[in-house]
Amino acid sequence: MNRPTISDLAKAANVSISTVNRILAGSESVRTATIQRVQEAADEIGYYGLNLIEARKRESMPHYRLGFLLQQSSRELYQHFGRKIREAAAGRQDAQIDAAIEFVDRLEPENIATRLKALGGTCDAAAVVAADHPLIGQAIQ
Repeated sequence: MNRPTISDLAKAANVSISTVNRILAGSESVRTATIQRVQEAADEIGYYGLNLIEARKRESMPHYRLGFLLQQSSRELYQHFGRKIREAAAGRQDAQIDAAIEFVDRLEPENIATRLKALGGTCDAAAVVAADHPLIGQAIQ
């Protein structure tokens, strides 16, 4: 049996040959859902370029950098939170999530507010575990 061709892949995915070519070339003009459909068809027919299609799908997804400021790096609870956040970010199928996890050991409100502002400056969104304090509230806003 011959190796599946681009034409075979296009037919199996119910898309045009030019759509498959745009995916393989890394064109940004193909929707993630279409790339997903082509990826599934490639897997079904045994298309040899499956890894490339998977890479193109990842590239087409939105990318977000999310910051998490957790307390006390020496506490297992917060280490566990950090691991679970990383797992959840890595498991997303609809977006690439870069989880920036930082720990704050000095729990003074001034320190937490400063660290949160710095983290927020490099992230699309930030979350914090901290006591309710006006300085921290101002940093959140």
